[in-house]
Amino acid sequence: MRQLSEIELQHVRHAISAKGLQAAEILLEVYDHYVSHLQEYKAEEFDAELAALEEKFTYGYCHALQANLQKSFKAEISRNQWKVVRSYFCFSRLIYSLGLLSILVTVSMNLKSDEQYLIMVYVPLSLLVGFSLFVLLKWRKNLKIAKDIFIEQKDSIKSVTTEIMVLKIILPVLSLNAIIMIPKTFLATHDLSFALLPQISLVLTMALLLYGISLFEVWKIKSKSLPA
Repeated sequence: MRQLSEIELQHVRHAISAKGLQAAEILLEVYDHYVSHLQEYKAEEFDAELAALEEKFTYGYCHALQANLQKSFKAEISRNQWKVVRSYFCFSRLIYSLGLLSILVTVSMNLKSDEQYLIMVYVPLSLLVGFSLFVLLKWRKNLKIAKDIFIEQKDSIKSVTTEIMVLKIILPVLSLNAIIMIPKTFLATHDLSFALLPQISLVLTMALLLYGISLFEVWKIKSKSLPA
């Protein structure tokens, strides 16, 4: 196995860049395949083998890989999260779920104003925001490596797995923030008490905590196969 020259690596990068891929994961996968394959051949065979790779890794084939990555990763995250959530209601872990619920009920019973109930919901929302920033920080390695290799297109490269995970985390934050602001504004304007706010805030807080904890466990599983 020989080391490719810098000129040969430039040809490889140019060939892959021409496909217009944006996913760092696919760019690195294709690049690694090209390099490892070409290292098995002599320098005089480089052009022919590169052309053979180009026939296999066509524009359409590579973009299909990129689309499949997005689709499969989304499905995998949802599937694994649902498995984790269901495990919380198994006998071995049910005591922890009931313990968390009892703590939240106790806290809720000691709150005295509508603003305090809303703050209780904002706590898990804030934790989700922090978690999303943590994921961005921990999974940046794939993106940095791809941008260092394909420096000419670095502005268009993104980490698909990171984007999907972060969007999954902050989706309830974006949705519930808008929902919470409606009754909050209404109460502030009309000086009325929302009778169901204690119950709603308790349910939302519990749901958000389970959502965040389950996603954190899924993230730990995926981190074993993704750069940290």
